[in-house]
Amino acid sequence: MDTPSYRKELETTVLRLMDEANARRVVPDPRAMRYQQLGDENIPVEGTEQPNGTPIYRHAKVSPAMQRRLENEWYNGPNFVQRFESLCKSRGNKRAFAYRPTIRVSQELVREPESGLERLYDVTYYDATKYLSYTEVWTMIENFGRGLRELDITVDCKVGIYLETRWEWLVSAYGVWSQNIVLATVYANLGEEALSEAFAETSCAAVVTVGERVPSLIAMMRRGAMPSCILIYLDDLPEGIDSEGVTLKAWEDVVRDGGLSAYPNMLPTKNDAVALIMYTSGTTGGPKGVVHTFGSITAGINGMGGRLNELCGPQEPDERYVAALPLAHIFEFAVANIFLTRGCWIGFGHPRTLLSTYARPHGDLVEFKPIFLIGVPRIFDNYKKTMEASLAPRGSLERKIFDHAFASRLKYLRSGMETPFWNEVVFAPLREMVGGRVRSMFGGGGPISAPTQNFMNVILGGFIQGWGLTETIGNGAKQLVGDLEPVCVGQLELACEFKLVDTEDYKHTDIPEPRGEICLRGPMQFKGYYKKEAVTKAVIDEEGWFHTGDVGAVADRGRLRIVSRIKSLAKNALGEYIPMENLESLYAQSSLCVPNGVCVVVNPSKYYVCAIACTTESKAIMFAQEHGVKGGWPALLKNPEFHRCATEAFREMAVHAGRGKQEIVRYVRVVADEWSSENGMLTAAGKLKRHAVAEFYKDIIRTMYVD
Repeated sequence: MDTPSYRKELETTVLRLMDEANARRVVPDPRAMRYQQLGDENIPVEGTEQPNGTPIYRHAKVSPAMQRRLENEWYNGPNFVQRFESLCKSRGNKRAFAYRPTIRVSQELVREPESGLERLYDVTYYDATKYLSYTEVWTMIENFGRGLRELDITVDCKVGIYLETRWEWLVSAYGVWSQNIVLATVYANLGEEALSEAFAETSCAAVVTVGERVPSLIAMMRRGAMPSCILIYLDDLPEGIDSEGVTLKAWEDVVRDGGLSAYPNMLPTKNDAVALIMYTSGTTGGPKGVVHTFGSITAGINGMGGRLNELCGPQEPDERYVAALPLAHIFEFAVANIFLTRGCWIGFGHPRTLLSTYARPHGDLVEFKPIFLIGVPRIFDNYKKTMEASLAPRGSLERKIFDHAFASRLKYLRSGMETPFWNEVVFAPLREMVGGRVRSMFGGGGPISAPTQNFMNVILGGFIQGWGLTETIGNGAKQLVGDLEPVCVGQLELACEFKLVDTEDYKHTDIPEPRGEICLRGPMQFKGYYKKEAVTKAVIDEEGWFHTGDVGAVADRGRLRIVSRIKSLAKNALGEYIPMENLESLYAQSSLCVPNGVCVVVNPSKYYVCAIACTTESKAIMFAQEHGVKGGWPALLKNPEFHRCATEAFREMAVHAGRGKQEIVRYVRVVADEWSSENGMLTAAGKLKRHAVAEFYKDIIRTMYVD
């Protein structure tokens, strides 16, 4: 009986019965229903029309009186440090932080999720989870702050943090603030030149770091690349370190000494005082120190926190969140502080070990079971690929059930309905891969691709995209649940205002949507760039508007849509503007490419565009097999047929996405070099440094423009 016709009849019957079971349990999704009945999200303020741009827009529920009230209350009310002290004292012995000590990291053969090939990777083995209560956390915060005073570090000083994300990062930060000292933060993977510039500008009295980085910092001090300062280190120092002339202090000793100190706490009471200098690394130029006050940070936490709390719904017992992105980046810094304010306990993880692929006994998400996920595009792309790799093979009945359920659920989601049957019967195992308790997700740090956003919405539900900046504590605009349009970032935070200002290429008179540079204003806005007055004046005008450099459009319902970056446009020989960042996001969806692995190239004397695509051995071999290209690794990289197939795959993606002829690549060249912040190809935040890539591959690029 096992004939093709019998199998086809069986599949049809199974899918029909499952469809009927699903239909009996379909229910309205309350959040989607609310969204469909919402009406306008942002509205223009009457009387603010201007000849060179749009009117001012505010959140649809914010009146002029409410705007003034929020600006005052959020900036001048109890600040986030005072509130965290109160929270710690009220929650006492309840869990605040959780972490897993590392037992060892060893190289092992791991089967890659996409290709199925086994390769050597670092695998992290973790010990049992340890917990810290709110009382323990606040005691360490106070003691660390007093310990700084014992080192003669006072309110006039600055203290730097040069750490990856871990619980000691937040204890150190709040410890600095507990003595009303200014905190300066830098990415843990910031290049030495940028690191030197940041520390030279701030002249920190002390820097909190890890033992393995101490030798390089000492070397920088000795050759004058950074001012001399106290190095407070976590973990062990390398053996045989030469520390002559430099003060080294173990982090635990600072906390211990502070516990014996008589210095009082000096929690900030003046919200207009500087709290934070957060260094960002742009795609061009050196790092800039973004200056925030206690008031602007508090307003930013309130603004974004309102939206994230809406996403998570009413608070329930034992809520938890996983912090794994860099705390030195505004995205994780803001969200972690929001969930601390909410009363969630925070588990500390690492991007590489969020899932269980490279972690033993399992990943951070399985261990800590968060209610909420955040991520940059690379993180969510990895979730998608790992989940897809766990599915049954294509052609099997199990895979056909999954594909059918996926299409069915997506259709129901778009009509505002929820599908409990599919969730429980088909998608539950995938949900367990991220802990099984996720209610909502928030993507930021760059545009999330439509396939990834759809996948996360179907598998987990409640996925939104957002847009914000370091300069606004991540505030800007965020989608509402129920808005499934990938390119929109939706509604403003409550106290935030925006307007679009005409540029050379984008006008408020554009059809079908007004377009222009997005300008933001609100109580969460930064004061300027540290010691860069000219740069500050170039982006903050006389009326207090921050000119973001991002190009936006006003879509239906007043929603904000991100179009491009002003500086990511290039003009071809026909005078047409090419949105390189948008195209890179599109082409990077190819299975051939690593995340952030496409650089679009525009020659102003030619009318066509090209691309450099970065791959790996396993991705290249799989792509070659799928396209019938013969050859092994690394010979594939020298095979013209391989590059031709890559070009055709990119062209098909662009045509399918409806891109214009000038945006469809003529040639693609595939490379296998690592692109990282360490070698200057990416920023510390993981964004492409297009000019650096173009310079490195200038000879290859020249061959693509011989026509």
